[in-house]
Amino acid sequence: MSILKEMRVTIIGALLAVAIVLMASLTDIDIVKLNLRLLDGIEKYEVDDVVSGFMLILVGLIVDRFLSARRKRHQAEVEAQKLKTLKATMRTVQDIVNNFLNNLMLFEIEAAAVMPDGSLEPLQELIQQTSQKLTALGDLESVREIPLAVGVGIDYAATSPSAQTANQGQTKRA
Repeated sequence: MSILKEMRVTIIGALLAVAIVLMASLTDIDIVKLNLRLLDGIEKYEVDDVVSGFMLILVGLIVDRFLSARRKRHQAEVEAQKLKTLKATMRTVQDIVNNFLNNLMLFEIEAAAVMPDGSLEPLQELIQQTSQKLTALGDLESVREIPLAVGVGIDYAATSPSAQTANQGQTKRA
């Protein structure tokens, strides 16, 4: 289906070319009148139809190539704008959540005096993981969507340099 969309002008040109050639071959109707001495071996008035058919295909190919390049440029521009917007959004979310995490760490310091030793270590680990994930979302280079339980999400671990670095660090610790 994608080829039909990409090459629609070429296909139209090819269909017109086939129609012209068939009409010239099967009937006495000569749609295109060109007098080409170069191809005298074939009937004079059928060659011009064949040449015109090939010209239609060539024009279709040129137009399709131009439209395809323009479509790809536009798509790349749209993707770049989406990524720019996503990065700005994620930096804002990162700022908000990091402020919360910093306050949570202050709470942890106060709670450490009352709680038994080592009981707050899981909380510290969760704070670190959350901070790393937010940094990875803010450092995205491309957007790849993945299904999540709540809907569609972003695969930040595969497309972010900071997530890949963090994952390598976790692998070494394990």
